[in-house]
Amino acid sequence: MSQPSRISNLITSGLYYLYRFTSSLSGLYTGKLTQLGVFIVLSFPFVFMVAVTYYRLSTFYLFVLLLVLTLVSFVMSFFRSASCKIRRELPAQALVGEEMVYQVELTNVGKKALRSALIHDSSPDTRPTRKEFLQAKEPGEELRNIVDRFLKYYRWMWLIKRKSSYRSRPSVLDSIEPGESKVVSLACTPQRRGKIDFPATKIILPDPLGIFQKSITLAPDPSSVTVLPKRYKLPELDLEGISRNQIGGQSVSRATGQTDEVVGLREYR
Repeated sequence: MSQPSRISNLITSGLYYLYRFTSSLSGLYTGKLTQLGVFIVLSFPFVFMVAVTYYRLSTFYLFVLLLVLTLVSFVMSFFRSASCKIRRELPAQALVGEEMVYQVELTNVGKKALRSALIHDSSPDTRPTRKEFLQAKEPGEELRNIVDRFLKYYRWMWLIKRKSSYRSRPSVLDSIEPGESKVVSLACTPQRRGKIDFPATKIILPDPLGIFQKSITLAPDPSSVTVLPKRYKLPELDLEGISRNQIGGQSVSRATGQTDEVVGLREYR
């Protein structure tokens, strides 16, 4: 391998590990915080800067209030727990790009009632390997500007999208008492053809203040669904044709008339 190629591979490898680290950090960040929690945490630097710059007592009180609520929420999130079993009823097949709705039976096998929770069939890890990132090439990558070609961020996002098998969203769960089973409707949109398994079903447990949340991964069930290629809508097929000695105008019939005489047979079929 030439010296420029070796240097290029070293730079690309460094970018790969950077993107992988930031995606892991982002997943940890969003997995532990609700949307309200993300907003509150991101507002801390702004509120602190205003409190220090303008020395307003009200701003300082707001900063202390947000800090106390965050700490209390963080501690309360550790007391949430759940123990459940899952069983799916999947359709015979699904189509790429079309939403698939299916039923999930959730059984609470724990000793506490399950309240204020969500269930989510989250997609498995779709981050590419180092070898894939080094060897793959995004379609049209040579047309991007020099900065994008150097950073290869769009290549990273293209590989993640290509490896993603489905997209789904969390669904709210009703209260489930110990030993009780309830059926929940879930939906996902397949992104590519093939076989879909659901290895990362999670129960999301927000704390009472709704800032932090706890995720519990359930044991996967063996069910799966086969995804067929994308279906395209075609215009109606209107075949031209005329009738000869035919009352009903059946242009695809074996005969042109009402009898089986030679004059009534078609010249070709």
